[in-house]
This record gives sequence, C-alpha cells and structure tokens, in this order.
Amino acid sequence: MIPDFQATMRPLLLHLNDGEPHPIREAIAAVCSYFNLTPEEQQEMLPSQRQPTIHNRVYWAKTYLLKAGLLQSPARGSVRITDEGRKALASQEPINVAYLNRYPAFVRFHTGKGSGQTLAAPSPDTEQDPETILAEAGKKLDAALADDLMELLLKMNAYDFEKLVVDLLGRMGYNPDAEDRNSFVTRKSGDEGIDGIIKVDKLGFDAIGIQAKLWATDQTVGRPEIQRFAGALGGAGLKNGVFVTTARFSRQACEYRHPNTKIILIDGRLLTELMIRHNLGVQLKNLYEIKRPDLDYFESF
Repeated sequence: MIPDFQATMRPLLLHLNDGEPHPIREAIAAVCSYFNLTPEEQQEMLPSQRQPTIHNRVYWAKTYLLKAGLLQSPARGSVRITDEGRKALASQEPINVAYLNRYPAFVRFHTGKGSGQTLAAPSPDTEQDPETILAEAGKKLDAALADDLMELLLKMNAYDFEKLVVDLLGRMGYNPDAEDRNSFVTRKSGDEGIDGIIKVDKLGFDAIGIQAKLWATDQTVGRPEIQRFAGALGGAGLKNGVFVTTARFSRQACEYRHPNTKIILIDGRLLTELMIRHNLGVQLKNLYEIKRPDLDYFESF
C-alpha cells in the first residue's frame, strides 16, 4: 500500500541522517525500499498521469520538512538533514503536520499567514498533500457531472443517442470521418440487430458494428441481447462490435464470449466517464495548473 505523504516524513529523514546531501531521486528510492513497495506500486500514477504517486508524496514531505527547517537544500535537486531534523528523529515522536506545527516558519507557510491568503487548516492527523486533495475534489466533481450527463442522455431520443455514440467513438479515434455522421449507417431502432456500422479507416478495410440502447439506468442488458448482437455481427461479416447502453449489464452478459467476434460493452457509468475523458458534451469551466521547479532547466546553466 502506498503511504500518504505524512508517513514518508520519518523514513525520508532516516535516509538523510548521515548528514550528507542526497539527490531527491535517491531519497525516493529509499522510501520505496522502506515501505517494501512493489514495482507496480512504485509505478502507480497520479490521476493526472503526470507523476508516480509515491514520487509526489515524497516531494510534498520534502517540501513540508524544508519549510519547518528539518531539511535544507544545499544544491539543486538534493536535500540534507538539519540539526532540527536530527532532534525530530531522536524524539521518537510521530513526525507529521502536528509535529511540524511547533515551528513558526512552517505555521506561516501552512496557514498562508503573511502571504495575503487564508488557507483552511484540516486536522493534522488526516491531512492529505495538496495534489491528493485536488484529485479527490476532482473525483467528486466528475461524479456530479456524470449524474448530470446521464440525466441529459435519458432525455434524448434513440436516433440522437446513436449519433452521440458515433461522436464519442470519433473522439476516441476509432473513426477518421467521425464528423461525417453519414458514415454511420443507421437502421431501424429496436430491431435487435446492428444500429450502425462505423469505419475504422478511411479506405474501409475494417469496420465496427454498433448497438446503442437508450434504456433506463435501473434496467439490465442480459446475455440474450449480447448473443443476438453477436449473431447480427456475424451475419453482416463483422468481427468487432461495441454495445453501448445507458443501463447496466448483467454478470452473464459481461462473461459472454463469442469465438469469432469481439464485443466491447459500455454501460452507463463507463459511457459518462468516457464522455468526460474525451470532452464530449461538456465544457471546460476552470483549469488549474500545478507547477513545480524545472530542475533540468536550472541544471543547464
């Protein structure tokens, strides 16, 4: 399990206890070793996919310890323990935000006093690093947005829903001509066959059959519907299909496998998630960029 940023403070100080400067990358590796993190845990990325989670947490631990004076940065990209850092280790007390609050310089940094800002002060025992807080807030906002999108989807008619599915596949890169909705060959809705066919490449060497079911969210698409769709794909000479619904799939539907046809299932939850991820039917309200020093730039001098 990946530790939170407060839990990495003591192991970080322990690694630096020899008093010598150490590169932060080496310190991160030492913290990973301390917690016996697996290669998969070490490579787990933040939701933004911009940095491994453990790197981010050690980075914030380093920042907090620097602000409190338990660490210093003698050179770019390196850190060294201070006398206060050694005292913290010797005290055997938990080293966390509550401990750092005894240092006035850290309190000024943590509360924003003196910067013209007033920052909320969560409980030191439960505090997360700032990027984790932003990520959790982002999850809540996306959940609320997904509910709003589903409400709008359920107000559409079946034909418009089919066009929306085409637009989504285009945003996902499955159809070079996604803006030309005529590439989607519509058939009668509700015939339990194929609602349409979308080209994967401009020359039409491959194609995907689509089934789009605008059902209530409390309904369930069962295995028989998937079997009928597989049969329709085979009858049309197609080997690939996408079954999209605003409802959910039964366990039997999810487990169904056809020997000659690959079918991807997209339920209501995944549908709204993909719409948000690929910016379909949503608008950008605010964009907050997280920046940190570019050590490679400064090392170029």
